[in-house]
Amino acid sequence: MQRIGPYVLLHEVARGGMGVVYRAQDPSGRHVALKLLHAQRSANPRVRRRFQGEVLALGRLRHPHVVPILGAGEHEGSPWLALEFVEGESLQTRLKRGPLPIWEAIRVAQQLAQALSYVHGCGLLHRDLKPDNVLLRGPDALLTDFGLVLDEQEAGTRLTATGVFHGTPGYWAPEQAQGQLDQLGPRTDVYGLGGVLYACLTGRAPVVADSLQEYLQTARFSAPLPPRRLRSEVPQWLEALTLDCLSVDPSDRPASAEAVARRLVLAEGAPAGRRRVWVAPLVGAACAGLLLGLVAWGSGRSPGSGPDPSRERAEALIASGEAKGDAERCAEAVGDFSQALALDPRNVQALVGRGVNQARLGRLAEARRDFDRALELDPRAVRAYRNRGMCRLQLGHYAEAIEDFDRALELDPGQGEAYASRGECLAQLARLEEAIADFDAAIELDPQIPNAYGNRGACKANLGRFEEAIEDYERAIELAPQDPKFRNSLGHHKTKLGRFADALGDFDRALELGLGDAASYTNRGVCHAKLGRFEEAIEDFSRALELGPAPGDVGMLYLNRALSSERVGRDVQALEDYAKALEFGVANPEKVQAARAALAARVGEAAPTLPREDAATSQRVEELYDAAVRSAAEGRFVEAIAAYDEALQLEPNNPSLYVNRGACKIGLQRYDEALADSSRALELDSQIAVAYRNRASCLRQLRRHAEAISDCDKALLLDPRDAEAYGLRGACKSFLRRYPEAIEDLGRSIELDPEVPLSYFQRAICRLSLGQHAAAIADLDRTLELDPRYESAHLIRGVCKTALEQHADAIADCTEALELDPSSALAYLSRGRSKAALGRHADALDDYARALELSPRDPRVYYRSALSNAELGRHAQAILDCDQALALGASGPDAAKLHELRARSQAALEAR
Repeated sequence: MQRIGPYVLLHEVARGGMGVVYRAQDPSGRHVALKLLHAQRSANPRVRRRFQGEVLALGRLRHPHVVPILGAGEHEGSPWLALEFVEGESLQTRLKRGPLPIWEAIRVAQQLAQALSYVHGCGLLHRDLKPDNVLLRGPDALLTDFGLVLDEQEAGTRLTATGVFHGTPGYWAPEQAQGQLDQLGPRTDVYGLGGVLYACLTGRAPVVADSLQEYLQTARFSAPLPPRRLRSEVPQWLEALTLDCLSVDPSDRPASAEAVARRLVLAEGAPAGRRRVWVAPLVGAACAGLLLGLVAWGSGRSPGSGPDPSRERAEALIASGEAKGDAERCAEAVGDFSQALALDPRNVQALVGRGVNQARLGRLAEARRDFDRALELDPRAVRAYRNRGMCRLQLGHYAEAIEDFDRALELDPGQGEAYASRGECLAQLARLEEAIADFDAAIELDPQIPNAYGNRGACKANLGRFEEAIEDYERAIELAPQDPKFRNSLGHHKTKLGRFADALGDFDRALELGLGDAASYTNRGVCHAKLGRFEEAIEDFSRALELGPAPGDVGMLYLNRALSSERVGRDVQALEDYAKALEFGVANPEKVQAARAALAARVGEAAPTLPREDAATSQRVEELYDAAVRSAAEGRFVEAIAAYDEALQLEPNNPSLYVNRGACKIGLQRYDEALADSSRALELDSQIAVAYRNRASCLRQLRRHAEAISDCDKALLLDPRDAEAYGLRGACKSFLRRYPEAIEDLGRSIELDPEVPLSYFQRAICRLSLGQHAAAIADLDRTLELDPRYESAHLIRGVCKTALEQHADAIADCTEALELDPSSALAYLSRGRSKAALGRHADALDDYARALELSPRDPRVYYRSALSNAELGRHAQAILDCDQALALGASGPDAAKLHELRARSQAALEAR
């Protein structure tokens, strides 16, 4: 077999006037695209310089959306270069089958804008951006063919010897087409990017001409046909961006590729970092393009291939699933959508349809997973945002639900239901005026939404606007006369105005319609009692107690029944109910105790007395308790514990003393002792929420995470608004890698107490673990707003920004982290990675050396060091680094990469 450099040629895949592209194999077995310049072309100094310019340019670039160079050299006098072999097809080939879906066009443009921003940041211009020079591999678009690349500093001084301009007609910027190289700059590539986006949206180049002379007429550039004239569904904002990029005057274009990327992400003002754009896999194979647009081809379906039977079958199943869902045959619908996804796993419509029906069946976790996946594939799927928001609303995750409804309304402001649902979330967060504004908007868009009226009525009632609330409930009842909850609420608010007889009719109707919960009977019982109908009231209160009221309502129900029983002479029943009311807890227990005592005296029964501690002892315990609380507040835990010890000698069965002493021991990290104190408190009183939470904190520190979660569950049953318990449970779930659940708990903790930096930080860790880097950065930004010296937050934000290739920002964050903690090996490693990504390999090696001083057995550092040494041509040292990383236990994908890197370095040494 023929060899070129270290590569074995497998077969020719493309040939053009400039050269040949081969599929080749490197020593490790990896396939590459090898580009070889024709011998006769190699004799032309200008062509050779251009080829060598591509080699030098690619050697400076490392970006996930730029096809990377793997090697270069000469073979029998002809230069060659080896590129990663890209399985896929060129964008030009894809466009022969028609324009892209809108969301796919956005995805391609976004990725190319990111790549160009990086290229420009390295001081280079591409100058030949066109669909032929974009390769598609699954969800990724990759920029290739840097044969016309130019250093930015050369752009204003260099002309070709013949005065010939370079680029591709149809995608040239005007200044480029007219040979005005002194005007070339990043905005020249922005024009090409706009041209590619135009082609993705319309299937054609922005400028079409029959001759070069015609093409060079400036007027041809002044008015590309607006994309919406060719395709009406193109969003206005996207058309505006495309035409901005294609402006004749460079100063009228976006200032940079980064600015284009930002506009694509923000999509008319959406919060940054909330979108990830993906695309369904494309069929076929292609490799890196040859100079002047020569593209290497692999096997694949031709553009003229027939319809895909599996896709047609999937579409039929989706239609069936939608119909079954509409008919409330939700389980069958889920089955149809699942079958469709087996045929087409990236079908957004099937994912959303299945999620909707999962939610109807009460499977909210499964539904959310479907909506999450749909939004990964299509971040503009309005229906997915709206329905995921509904799931979050039902789960009580109101802040996250609001984010989803915000995004849905940004994409489609005409959704009355989305306004109504967002209003519900705002109401739950007591943001009543904002909620009313949303309900107003919902009603204006769709006056037939009963929930919008009902929920607006509830908000107005909470603001004391009962007459307005009643009007809203009456309108809701007109629209949904069979919905009992509106009748119940209408009656409840009539009672606030003293209209008990009126309200009684509403409660009767609500119960007739099937609203048989404890609250309905309680409300009707109150009306009966207010109207002097005590027997009926007693029946309703008894029925409410049988149905199981909310824990906080039990004492009140017994009290109401006691008062009604006393009015009809059922004194024994009343005495029992007063006692039960005191047992379960009521407001003003002293008054209830007095009422019971008066009744007991009247019927000749001695009222029970509450046990009293010795006065001196009680006073001393109070003094010790107050002193302990003051000491603990000042961080003097040892003194506080001593005070609690003395108090417990006097009152050994006081659960509060055990709870507080345990909290002090947690402050001293004496977790076993604190665990014992919390457990003792719960033996004495099993209803102390903070004791469960404190015990959970100890269990977490002792790595008993499952037990800690169980205690948090108990704490939250007793106190559903305990932000610390949610945060603690989320941290435990994070440790167990139950990241989605952890994010939910931490989100709830943040809703309840938004000023705790640790909650945001822990949620960021979960999101980082799930690859949600932009969301993690948002949480870390908030962490650092609350605590600017949170070293770990700077570090982890740097790690996230490295992953997003925001390397300059990542370096700044890691540097800040190192100023706060110079002993962080991870900070040095992360900063080194970003420096290496910017081509600063020598600087990166300095950071890796410092990381190894602090953590000498970390294989990741040796791996990164090997990469930088190889980039600097220090192949012997790279081999040593690879060996050290493998010896220290690098495994899985990292081990495979190390072996591959070692083989390349070994081949480079042998080639010398």
